[in-house]
Amino acid sequence: MEWQEIRTEKDIIELLNTFGGFHDDVLREMHLWNDYYVDNDLNMCAGFCKVKKKTRK
Repeated sequence: MEWQEIRTEKDIIELLNTFGGFHDDVLREMHLWNDYYVDNDLNMCAGFCKVKKKTRK
């Protein structure tokens, strides 16, 4: 099976139809990309974070 990006509700419905709604099935593996990250100062960002500017003293 080819890689399939899910971006819309229509994409979700097509995926469910492909696998019969996952009835009596098991999802073995899934990869998720999002905008969460941890920066060098160990601050966690959940999507729409403002970049901190370091100021010189």
